[in-house]
Amino acid sequence: MLQQLWGRPPSLHPGLCRPSRTLFAQRVSHIRATVYVPNVPAVRELAADSERESGGSVAGFARSAASLVHDRFRYEKGATHVQSSIEDALRKRAGVCRNFAHLLLAILRMRGLPARYVSGYRCRTPLPSREPAPRKSSGTGFARVDGSVSAG
Repeated sequence: MLQQLWGRPPSLHPGLCRPSRTLFAQRVSHIRATVYVPNVPAVRELAADSERESGGSVAGFARSAASLVHDRFRYEKGATHVQSSIEDALRKRAGVCRNFAHLLLAILRMRGLPARYVSGYRCRTPLPSREPAPRKSSGTGFARVDGSVSAG
């Protein structure tokens, strides 16, 4: 899959004929294992299952991995905490958005797909136009895969 994704040069800056080193460096950093997104044996099994269901394409693999995380894990507030590892979520088969995003990242990165974690807060109610800053509510975790949002 890595060859399929990287068989062409990384994104080009508009008007330039050479790959952007900055974009290349970002993509490389988004395929490495980290403390929160480690390469562990259980993730290899999930990646293999996702690949079998992918239809042989990179996009199919990403969709299959997101569906797999959605189908095999349950949302359970309090099942994990901020410093929980994906191994905790794997063991419990439960967690929150952050855990699911980390699981998806691990699966995608294991197959060489650059993916990163993005988090933020949503406002639950419309804000008056003069209010200076949004009120924070529940957090949301997303996994970004080569420019598209894949899980939340």
